[in-house]
Amino acid sequence: MLRFGLRRCAALAFLPLSACALFQSNWQWEKAGASLADYDADVRFCKSQTGQYNDGTVTETTVRRIHACLEQHGWRKLSREAGGR
Repeated sequence: MLRFGLRRCAALAFLPLSACALFQSNWQWEKAGASLADYDADVRFCKSQTGQYNDGTVTETTVRRIHACLEQHGWRKLSREAGGR
C-alpha cells in the first residue's frame, strides 16, 4: 500500500510539468537586441499601464491592451517555428 502511495505522489509531481508542456503557446514575443530582462521590464510597465495590477483580474480586454502596449514598445509576436525555437 505504501508503494502505491509513493507511486501516486510521484505521478502527481510530474502532472504540472506535463500540463505546462500541453498548454505552451505556439507563439513568442521577440524584439531585436532585447534581453529577457528587457521583456520583463516592458511587461511590468504594460501591466501597470493597463490596470493589470489593480485587483489581479485578467480579462481578454486586459490581455489585448498588454499586447498592444508591448507592440508599441517594439515587440512582435512570432510563431515559435518562425522564431526558430
